[in-house]
Order: sequence, then C-alpha cells, then structure tokens
Amino acid sequence: MEWSAKSRSEYTVQLINKLETDSNFIHISKGELGKNLIPEIKLQQAMISVSKYIGDLSFGYNNGYGYLNLRKLIAKRLQEDGIDISFDNILITSGALHAIQLLTTGFLSQNATIFFNTPSYIESTHVFDSFNMKKVRIPYNNLYDFKNIIDNYSFTTEGALYIEPTFNNPTGAYLPIETQKDIIKYCQIHNIPVIEDDIYRDLYFTTSPIPSMKSLDKSGNIIHISSFSKSVAPALRIGWIVASEKVIEQLADIRMQSDYGSSILSQMVIYELLKNGDFDDHVNHLRSKLKEKRDYMIEILAEHFSQIANWTVPKRWIFHLGNF
Repeated sequence: MEWSAKSRSEYTVQLINKLETDSNFIHISKGELGKNLIPEIKLQQAMISVSKYIGDLSFGYNNGYGYLNLRKLIAKRLQEDGIDISFDNILITSGALHAIQLLTTGFLSQNATIFFNTPSYIESTHVFDSFNMKKVRIPYNNLYDFKNIIDNYSFTTEGALYIEPTFNNPTGAYLPIETQKDIIKYCQIHNIPVIEDDIYRDLYFTTSPIPSMKSLDKSGNIIHISSFSKSVAPALRIGWIVASEKVIEQLADIRMQSDYGSSILSQMVIYELLKNGDFDDHVNHLRSKLKEKRDYMIEILAEHFSQIANWTVPKRWIFHLGNF
C-alpha cells in the first residue's frame, strides 16, 4: 500500500480523532511514547522550578521567535552536534507538524512541487495536500537515484524536497551519509530547498549519535526541523526550525500574524529540563527502554505472525515495517 497516497475518509478521520483519548486505542503511526516512558517526575520538578519565576513573567503575547533562553540552549546543543548556527537561526514552533505548516505557508505557493520520500508519516504529507501542492514521491529505497527522478519531472514553479533522513516513519530506515551528501550537493546546484524532518534522531540505539543532514550542509540550503514531542511529551507542543536568519525573521512575522508564538510556560519547562541535565538523563534511560521494547516486539511478531507476514528488524530504532 502507498501510505502517503491513500485518500482520507472524513468519517475515518473523525473516528480516529475521537479515539485519540481512549486508553485502549493504540495509534501505531505516531511513534508516541507510552505513559510509562513520559518523565513525569522530571516534568513535575521542572514545572516547580518554572513556578518560582511566575512573578517575573510577562503574561502578555510572546514574540514570534520563541523564548530566548531556550533558543540559546538549543543552539548550543546543535553546535555540539556540528551545526554551525546561533540562536538567531532558531524559531520555536508548536511541534514539527506546525513547523511544516509554517514553512508551507511562508515560502511555497499553491502550485509548488514537493518531492518527498515515501513511505512517509501520512500527516506530514497531508499538510501539502491542504495547500493544493503537487507531490512527487521518491521511494525511500531508491533515494540514491533521486537525481534521475527529479530530472525527469518538469516543474515550472518553485519546488522543495521534504525528507526524513534519520529513522524514517514507518520504515525505521537511515539514509547513508554519502547519499545525503549527494542530495545536498544536487539540491544546492538546482536551488531546491531541503526540509529535513529530524524528530527521532535523539533516540538512537547505537553507541554514538548519528549526524543530522543539517550538520553536513555548508550552504544553508537545508531547513532543519525537530521536536521534543517524541523524546519528552507531545502535550508540551514544542519544536523548532533551524534556517537562515532571513528565513527565521520571515517566519517570526508569520507567527505574529497567526498565533503570537508557542506557550511560554511549555518553553520554560523544556528549558529547565535541558539546563539541569534532566533531559539527557531521561533520553539515555529512554533509549535503553525503547531497545527493550524493540526486542520484545520482535519476539511477539515471531511468535504470532511468522506464518503470515515478514518485517524489518531495525538496528538503530524501533519502527518495524511489516508485509502481510
């Protein structure tokens, strides 16, 4: 089945939305942490710390860029990962999906062409549908041949490439470094912006972190988006965009015309987690727990589905792609 080509039934969408809060309903497409993996105690402690500054807060509208201290801390962490940026290159969003919506609203026309790897997380690509954009699918296992696919497709308006190079949802695949470099070089030459969706990179199973595509980019052509929804809690609704100062300035203007920015309280909670080291402690624990769950899932699949299905065994991440 072509996941990202599947038409949406309004009834089905409404039914799924109603089931979101049902504790017996497991939404397997989202990569959402189970309740026992949410760092509840650390979040409580962070909220207590934030509450001490309530009197110093302005409860007016926030600026479009986001909480400055959080932007500075995210910039510092990304610099340690090899990304040459400052806090001026960062805008806080209400999650990664919101980041895609902002970029789509601010920089792409309704006739733009979006190249994207498939399969992809279905909700991400439906954002492009809502703006009536032309979508061109590039099979994930054929991304090494992306040049021929793009060259053979003529488009008269602007285009962009949306890609999940690290831990694709749903395959769990990781794009080889050399292929990433080829994509970066080609898109720079042909003036095709690249939107890197990097929401899962912190949750690797390997002994060392995997470099982001943005860390390989020397031209500034890659727009990097990520989120704390997968590593901490989706309810906080905090993500970010990394781009040139000019792009960030334009996006901040759009924020001020739409929602005046993300919740300052959620941003301060995330800042406290990062500042005191609780985020890193939590993520290290989370990696080991997710690896245990990955191994358990493999056992369950082998026990109950070996006669009717086959599936991938992810080495770095938890997603399994099955075929019945």
